Amino acid sequence: MSVSPNLRSKAIFRMGLFASALLFVGIALAFLGWQGWSSGEILIHAKGKQPFLARATGPTSATFHIEVWTFMLLGGSAIALSVASVLSLVLTSAQRREQILLRLALQTPGARGPSVPGWAIAVVLLLFLGFLVYVANRGA
Repeated sequence: MSVSPNLRSKAIFRMGLFASALLFVGIALAFLGWQGWSSGEILIHAKGKQPFLARATGPTSATFHIEVWTFMLLGGSAIALSVASVLSLVLTSAQRREQILLRLALQTPGARGPSVPGWAIAVVLLLFLGFLVYVANRGA
């Protein structure tokens, strides 16, 4: 089965967008972890408490290491997943590549039922984000 050029470009765009967004997030997370690791201290904002400095040595070393290693491991995992997704498309057989591109191109949001207006989705997402911001700042 052959993929039309229009569907092929749509699938490659989706794959590239996913991979680049994941790569960007991974680099940002790894950078935050590395920055804390190289400086030897990070500022922790605990909810309902005063911010404090967690250092690599001393009574707050566990907090420091958990925070720094979590950021670096999540960032490294996101980078590895981004690279693996691109390599899986590049290094696979031509027949399998066509199947993957066809599946990526044919995924449409409204394929399973009536479409929901974009503005309604945006309103729901903004209300949810506003609720999260309210809950996060309620105790401050």
